Amino acid sequence: MKTKILSILIIMFMFLELSAQTKTVEVSFSYLKQRGFSSNQFAVWVEDTNGVLVKTLYATAFTAKGGWKKREASLPEWVKKAGLASKPEIDGVTGATPSAGSLTYEWDFSGGKAGDYFICIEATLRSEKRVIYRAKINTAKAASVRPEPVYFGDDSKERSMISNVVITVK
Repeated sequence: MKTKILSILIIMFMFLELSAQTKTVEVSFSYLKQRGFSSNQFAVWVEDTNGVLVKTLYATAFTAKGGWKKREASLPEWVKKAGLASKPEIDGVTGATPSAGSLTYEWDFSGGKAGDYFICIEATLRSEKRVIYRAKINTAKAASVRPEPVYFGDDSKERSMISNVVITVK
């Protein structure tokens, strides 16, 4: 009888542990496309607590496919984290600059190591002006976070390019 109870408890614990690790992290924000040259570049990625890139969820194709060599101010933090100078391929999805509207990117965390991570968004607003959103999450806990922007460069009208950032662990 004790063996049966122990077996059932072990199975329940394994199921709970598996379900705790089956997570989706959703990153959503409002995007307002900017007019003109040297703007509209952004990347969304996951870092571990040591600042090491775990996964790129999205990066605009211009920068990801070598545009950063022509325009060094294009997503400098992500370019460095992704190691683009030493490898030709990135570990995520790239695409053309999207249309304005609400954008959502997901990280399917199934089977990953549960724990703390940082979700990051970097955007080149105009030339050397940029913004970074960074939020710490724990993949073992359902939660929703609204990170604050950190701007680089002077105050500009392009600050509306990315707004209403919400990161949700489901």
